Amino acid sequence: MPRAFGVKNTIILIFICAFIFPALSFSALVFAQESEFKEKCRSCHKEVLDKWDMSAIKHYPYREGKCESCHAAEHKKFTAEAGKPCLICHDLTSEKIKNSHFSVNLSDVDCFSCHYTHSAEKKGLLKESVHMPFSSGMCEMCHSVDGGKIKVKDMTKKSCLACHGTLVSKDDSVKHMGYEMQECVDCHNPHTSSHEKLLKSSVSENCFQCHDREQAKKHPYDVSVSSRILNNMLDKDKKIWLTYSNKISCTSCHLPHSARIPFLLRDSLDQGELCNHCHIKSK
Repeated sequence: MPRAFGVKNTIILIFICAFIFPALSFSALVFAQESEFKEKCRSCHKEVLDKWDMSAIKHYPYREGKCESCHAAEHKKFTAEAGKPCLICHDLTSEKIKNSHFSVNLSDVDCFSCHYTHSAEKKGLLKESVHMPFSSGMCEMCHSVDGGKIKVKDMTKKSCLACHGTLVSKDDSVKHMGYEMQECVDCHNPHTSSHEKLLKSSVSENCFQCHDREQAKKHPYDVSVSSRILNNMLDKDKKIWLTYSNKISCTSCHLPHSARIPFLLRDSLDQGELCNHCHIKSK
């Protein structure tokens, strides 16, 4: 004879039907909507979303498909004041954020200057290129605290050369005018950057702030295109000056600060020495 189901089991079953199943159904519906929202974004932004999906660290809203947490569903351009959407989830007064930012007042700081918004390879969504004093919390190397406010000790290159003094060799007779007349922070970000060497933009784009892009097209290689080099044109045993993403740039042939040869060339063109740094020497 079958055992009686019992009052206790009946109550549990009613609870599951009344609360658990609806909650699970609602969660599934929300997840489906979130996934649908992200996939809708992918219909136009497939290339960049595929790239972000390959990253080791993903921002929680992006990972969960909650694009609308920061972006308007109407597909308007993201014009919110830098860092403000972050405050929806991140409390700047929390001990966790204070400790990870060395107790710096973040109220006027642009979060995007150090962090990526969607995904990254570094913990904390930090950009790839990070200045050592900044990553080590050694802010006092460049900054001083006055009345609770952090100030830069010296905005000139003198401050940078305290550590980077060997950047320009005494034997170099040719100095870049930019190095002579401008400050390091005109080309470099002092904290973090998504570009190598803490550059504010890609290598060649950085140069085009002052140099005529059209003049670059008259070079043997059009650096403004900055496409990938054909491997069959190169000598695999040679040291080749490429960017981190394996692209040619202005600095593949020119030194950025100083050199021994006119036009800041890395080597002479007399016998093709410069070309032979990368290309297979013809027999």
